[in-house]
Amino acid sequence: MAIVKIKDLKIFIKNVDVEFIILKLLETTLTKDNDKIYTYLVADESGSIEASIWNILLDIGDIIYIYDAYVSSFKERKRIFKSGNGYIRRIGEIKKEFILNEEHKKLFSFS
Repeated sequence: MAIVKIKDLKIFIKNVDVEFIILKLLETTLTKDNDKIYTYLVADESGSIEASIWNILLDIGDIIYIYDAYVSSFKERKRIFKSGNGYIRRIGEIKKEFILNEEHKKLFSFS
């Protein structure tokens, strides 16, 4: 399946493959079953989005590939998730330019 750029992700899209760089850990949530949900600000050369990843702590600068992702709205913002049948893989360090959406620049204090 072809990799979908962040700018082309729409709410309720599913079964997409995405590749992005981790920019910032935004929050960590602990569920009642003691699972950790890490929420990151991520970007590619087309834009930025939030991504929630269950039980996998990633490092800033990691380049991540998610197979079989979907996009939903959470806290009135688009957020990407891995589907139950999908997987997440660190694919290394790739030198990429990225563009933050204006909303993310303001929300997360990037100058």
